[in-house]
Amino acid sequence: VQELVLCSALNRRIFVTLFTTIAKNVHGEVHGTQGILYDITDKKELVALRDAEEKLRRSNDALSRMNELKSDFVSMVSHELRAPMTIIRGRLDLVYSEAEGEVNERQQRSLKLAIDSVDRLMQMINNLLDVSKIEAGRLELKRDWMDLLRIVQFAASSFKLMAQEKKLALTVESAVAGVKAYVDEDRLLQVLLNLIGNAIKFTSQGEVKIMVNQKDGFIECVVADTGPGISQDELELVFEKYGQSKRLQKGSVKGTGLGLSISEEFIKLHGGKMWVESVLGKGSKFFFSLPMLSVQDVFRQTIADAIRVAMETNANISLIMMPVEFRNPEGSESFVKQWDMLVKELRSIIEGSFRHGGDFVIQGEKELMILLMDCGKENARRAVKRFQAVLEYNLERKGLSEKVHWSLMNTTYPEDGCDEDALLRNLDKKVADTNPKVTP
Repeated sequence: VQELVLCSALNRRIFVTLFTTIAKNVHGEVHGTQGILYDITDKKELVALRDAEEKLRRSNDALSRMNELKSDFVSMVSHELRAPMTIIRGRLDLVYSEAEGEVNERQQRSLKLAIDSVDRLMQMINNLLDVSKIEAGRLELKRDWMDLLRIVQFAASSFKLMAQEKKLALTVESAVAGVKAYVDEDRLLQVLLNLIGNAIKFTSQGEVKIMVNQKDGFIECVVADTGPGISQDELELVFEKYGQSKRLQKGSVKGTGLGLSISEEFIKLHGGKMWVESVLGKGSKFFFSLPMLSVQDVFRQTIADAIRVAMETNANISLIMMPVEFRNPEGSESFVKQWDMLVKELRSIIEGSFRHGGDFVIQGEKELMILLMDCGKENARRAVKRFQAVLEYNLERKGLSEKVHWSLMNTTYPEDGCDEDALLRNLDKKVADTNPKVTP
């Protein structure tokens, strides 16, 4: 028995097993041999493919371990650098503000240069920390209902002085006044500061315009400038990590090349997307869009995410719905302000009584949804009683008990439903069947 490698007429390798035996005549004399060829090409190729897959798996595991080590190292070094840099920044501020004695104009210029350098270094450290968290999948958004236009206007106002120094017009145009989006305010502000800062840095004359509009179920934000534009080859790499633009003007300070990459990741985590359009000599436009979610969309998405975590850890989760009614003795504008203050007060009271780090509250239009991680039905009942007692005590103490009507209903995964829709239907039925309780 032999294994052979043959070559076909089409120059393809064929793997065969050859079985041979001696052929004899009627007298028992050997007069030749016989052979049978079995084609084992498929089997050989399958074995080779499995070997290659195993080698690739081991290589990927090694790369993954190296990537984790790199991310851990970057995170550790960044954390270790932040503490002394914060102390240095604080001391420089004390001296610069003349809190520790008078300084002359020349010394102030040197101190201002040092403070700016520390700020740039702190920004680099923060970017590296964000990258390591994103790569490790440990970056969590702290989302809430936010007035998007207010965030955009605040970001633009941060660059008002810089735009004036460069004699650039800096404007905000919006058709979404009063529209709230479910976002992480700090992360979204970081995205806007990066885009507006880049636009001003690369524009020597003309204007930087920020536009916010609603489009096809999304809120779209555009940061447009009249700078030199971006070449086609750079457009394809603009969101790559550590990429550096050739647009930098003489004397400009280079960054880490992480700002746009991190910004794109933040937008993706919000369920949106980011892109750029540019023509050389005609400026650039950076876009990002965020989905316009309803309260029910947010509830459903949040519960679905919690169920996935519960399935991985074989745990329970409980939901408590708190519909709220608020009597409005005054005008509608006053009502909105009172309502916002009241809901924030109720939310603060509930969050102050949490006993589990993963628990949180989501604010709806006329309700609060409380999500308790790793909490079964019996523990949820106890939590309801605890929230009820805490709310009654605090509302009475603050003189709000006559102004608000509320109730608490709970449901538990997986006993009351195995998906977000079933759990929400359960809660909606309980809300419909229960009259809001009037607090004593």
